[in-house]
Amino acid sequence: MVQVRKSFGAEPIVRGIDLDIAHGEFMVLVGASGCGKSTLLRLIAGLERLDSGQIWIGDERADQLPPAERRVAMVFQNYSLYPHMTVAQNMGFALKVAGESKAVIREAVGRAAEILRIGHLLDRLPRALSGGERQRVAIGRAIVRKPRVFLFDEPLSNLDAALRGEMRHELLRLHEQIGATILYVTHDQTEAMTLGTRIALLRKGSVEQQGTPLELFNHPRNQYVGAFLGSPPMNQLRVSWRAAERTWQIGAHTVSGRMLPALASLPLPESIAAIGVRPEAWELVDPNAAEDGIACTVGWIEHLGDSVILFCSLEGEAAPVAVRRPASGAVPARGESLRITASAANCHLFDQRGERL
Repeated sequence: MVQVRKSFGAEPIVRGIDLDIAHGEFMVLVGASGCGKSTLLRLIAGLERLDSGQIWIGDERADQLPPAERRVAMVFQNYSLYPHMTVAQNMGFALKVAGESKAVIREAVGRAAEILRIGHLLDRLPRALSGGERQRVAIGRAIVRKPRVFLFDEPLSNLDAALRGEMRHELLRLHEQIGATILYVTHDQTEAMTLGTRIALLRKGSVEQQGTPLELFNHPRNQYVGAFLGSPPMNQLRVSWRAAERTWQIGAHTVSGRMLPALASLPLPESIAAIGVRPEAWELVDPNAAEDGIACTVGWIEHLGDSVILFCSLEGEAAPVAVRRPASGAVPARGESLRITASAANCHLFDQRGERL
């Protein structure tokens, strides 16, 4: 994709996106609702006409082709199965319309059903299927067309949590088995982190950052990326440098490098406006050591089985600070005072524009 743009009326939805997806890659477009990710998918499929830019599939410029000639297959959120057709008929319908013989259709449908392990469902109607089975049928309908690119538009959002986990594994197995190029749209960060070989995080029609899931998680280029990936999201504390006193201020606290080591030896302290620390990166220190760590108070606690999340109030900060702790150890009580710190390696520094330093 080269400088792809799309507006609806005066509202720009896709703002000059450049994206290069390798053959056989599992690329995930992730972002909040309204960021343009589904529109981008529809532009690739030819369901929307782009305003400017170019879309290439292999060595062929696809945006100049009608949708039927682009050899892409799209799997939607709502399955879009014909209710009066059996599973086999739904899966083979596109080949039937293309004039393929019954033998070719039967072979293609059987092969796809074997890959997806739904051979026993071929004679059923969609109303007799579970949500996960319907989604497998929708994917099978795409497979029989042998597309160059699979386009998935939030295909798991209608499933319950257990089925979503199962279908994520199925999609990874499918990708490994058929080696397809997949472009997958979701707003769910868990899907993005677990499925994508690479992620492109979109915001207001532009790509904020792209790279492997761990690159975005461990090295966010700005505060938005840092806050989007992770649950709970990255804590972001406002920091100010008092040049006259040569001290740091976080909330109502004067903070030293001993309290937060990332502040110990910075060449340009006045350029820093915020520090990001992920919940699991906080360390508890002796609450009686006034010079170590930052004082906070446990407001409420979420028990997650293997871990607990402590949401702590920090004087002068409106948002609570999330601290993840293992459930196997001693869990502080609500209202208890803590002192927390983080190593320099686990602190992300951001400037006034929210960009990573």
